[in-house]
Amino acid sequence: MTSLLVRTLQNTCRSFFWHTNVQTSSRIASKVPITHTSQSFQTFWNPAGARTFFSSPLALLKRKKKYKLKTNHAAANRWKALAKHQFKRSREGKAHGNVSKSPARMNRLGMDAFAKPYHKRHLKKLLPYA
Repeated sequence: MTSLLVRTLQNTCRSFFWHTNVQTSSRIASKVPITHTSQSFQTFWNPAGARTFFSSPLALLKRKKKYKLKTNHAAANRWKALAKHQFKRSREGKAHGNVSKSPARMNRLGMDAFAKPYHKRHLKKLLPYA
């Protein structure tokens, strides 16, 4: 793995002079720049010239991009996440046409409904950060 990183580093740094110190015991080639001016060093390591917090160019090659997951906002508006991977929603049917409904039915419609186990599988994908 290190030889692959060293080869990619050599390919990206063709304009600079590198000196190779080969250690026979560990067979690791350490790359050290021989000469550089402060301006060329600054443009090579950081094109903008801002301060970076990496100790070596190998650290830049090892970094992997992390992808963000998208939240389904239709599900986010309808479902609220609770502790222990529980989800709750309000029941439908209480917005209009309430004259013909009994008071007991209206009270039941006012209670929260919780997700069934087969809904939880889908809700975990739709709401990844809940």
